[in-house]
Amino acid sequence: MKNNNPETFIPLSNEATVEIATEAMDAVLDIYTSSSIRKNFSWLLTGNIVTELSLFAVLIVLAKLGSAQIQGRFLLCLGIVTPVAVFTSLGLRALLITDSFNLYKFYNYLYLRIISCAVSVIVCLLIGFYLMLYESSYDKSFLYAFGFIAGFKAFDFVSDICYAAFQKKENMKYIGISKGVKAIGALIVTVILLWFTHSLTITMFGWLVLYGSMTLLYDLPKTKKYYPLYGHLNFKNIAALAKQSVPLVISTVFITLNVNLPRYIIAAYYGEDYVGYFGSMSYVSVAMAMIFVAIGNALLPRMTDYFDNTPSAIWPLVVKAALVVVVICIPAFFVCLLYGKMILQLLFSPQHAQFVEVLWIFAGASVFVGLSSLMGFVGTACRAFTASAIVGAVVLVVTLIGGLILVPKYSLVGAVWTNAISNIVGFVLMTAVVTWYIVRKSAVLNKVTVLKGYSNDYQKS
Repeated sequence: MKNNNPETFIPLSNEATVEIATEAMDAVLDIYTSSSIRKNFSWLLTGNIVTELSLFAVLIVLAKLGSAQIQGRFLLCLGIVTPVAVFTSLGLRALLITDSFNLYKFYNYLYLRIISCAVSVIVCLLIGFYLMLYESSYDKSFLYAFGFIAGFKAFDFVSDICYAAFQKKENMKYIGISKGVKAIGALIVTVILLWFTHSLTITMFGWLVLYGSMTLLYDLPKTKKYYPLYGHLNFKNIAALAKQSVPLVISTVFITLNVNLPRYIIAAYYGEDYVGYFGSMSYVSVAMAMIFVAIGNALLPRMTDYFDNTPSAIWPLVVKAALVVVVICIPAFFVCLLYGKMILQLLFSPQHAQFVEVLWIFAGASVFVGLSSLMGFVGTACRAFTASAIVGAVVLVVTLIGGLILVPKYSLVGAVWTNAISNIVGFVLMTAVVTWYIVRKSAVLNKVTVLKGYSNDYQKS
């Protein structure tokens, strides 16, 4: 697998891909107990927390200084742009991190990411033009805001490939600083511009300037410390990278669409105001998901090691993690049940508080969000990538059918029940998938052990 010329195109076989992934995971296991991992994890967790809290504060500001319609338009635009951006991002961050032998130069990843982001902006603008021309509720101001959101997401995904470089070099500090500054800056820009202009379009233009400045003035210069940003443009390598990304990007797109699909249906039947109400209350799931993802990432190296050596040992770990999920979700549910209406009135508006039942269901169903997320990480540890993509497709179909049946009849309550049902289906299917993988792996390891025993007996005789 040695490659003296990094610019030479080398198609990766399945065995080579497994070898790269295995060596990368071994490296993770080696550093997991080191003192630096705690510092890096702290930077990354801090950046994520600041980002989510700032975005939640932005929703509050949009509701307080703007209106439910402005808030809903922001969430709807973000819900349309994000799946497009995720799809065109091609999962390059994971490919770069697991490219242990540096078969491709960093600038190959960067060039492909820039190209994909440009495609993402073009596709989003076409979608915006279509909505403006054929949907009477969308005007030019919507198109401008939509375009600016597509632009800042493009810069955000260019930064994402820089984050991959930082992560590969085990320097999470730069990621935490970049994400934190952008999140706090976006909140400040929103408060100032919305206060003086009451315009979502101008506010999103401010976000575009902020994200573009951070990408060009911080993320890329910091990346240059580790990798050159320019080099020979090898289209063969870029095409190879794009081809390898297909399995990775499919699952991610299904997950992203599944999260945003109820918002599309709500917008079609009830308008942007209701998207704002729904999006505000869904943040209880977003907050919980941040904890669930942290749990899954913490357990992933150990689960991977267990799967390679003693697959059945995964189950006690999963049971303990599931108990933690339940323990976290129970108090959150009772807080929302007892104080949900007051919280919605205080943070958003009396109109939001009318849908407090939606908040209750979100909080109650968060346990299935956590369990589904946990089984997704188990699937990753088992390397069940294709099966995970199939499960994602099935869950997306369930969400679509459930949304079309329940949302028109039950409004936001129908949407949140659709969300809950899809997470339950995802949890059940992924549990079945990982069970099959673990049983199969255990059988293979047992057979290998028996054959080794026969071999040893033969040698002794």
